[in-house]
Amino acid sequence: MTTMKRLAVLVKKEKVDSVVASLRELGLDSIIYDVKSTGKEKEKARTAGGQQ
Repeated sequence: MTTMKRLAVLVKKEKVDSVVASLRELGLDSIIYDVKSTGKEKEKARTAGGQQ
């Protein structure tokens, strides 16, 4: 049986691509939420899949 873990991290915008690339190398999936500020703006999400 495989167990899953959830990890939430805050990453500076300029580091996101390298973090996602490292996760892909490990075969891990990720969901990135781009939250710029509080208020009326809506957050945007994108997924970066690992090995399938």
